[in-house]
Amino acid sequence: MKTDEGKLIDIEMQNSALTKEVHYRFQIYGARMIDHQVNRGDLLYSENVHEVYTILFVNDIDRDNLLLIDTYMPRNQLNHVRKYICLPIIMSIFHLLMLL
Repeated sequence: MKTDEGKLIDIEMQNSALTKEVHYRFQIYGARMIDHQVNRGDLLYSENVHEVYTILFVNDIDRDNLLLIDTYMPRNQLNHVRKYICLPIIMSIFHLLMLL
């Protein structure tokens, strides 16, 4: 489903147990919804990528997470949402290691 603002919503119903595999499957569904919004070679991802929401109705209790409604976003150890690798820093480390 797509909202008027362009946000994508995936609604799922799960009748089986809430296993680790089910958790991964729903994460992959969300990642695919993001991936399918862009094409290789697109210059401006920011114009094409919209927020993705997954609404899951699960007939099970997640005993490790007893929340009625749960949200998550991928974050790093500094609580930043963005993820990237800074190649200049890696090259600096590499050059330092070569001096040892």
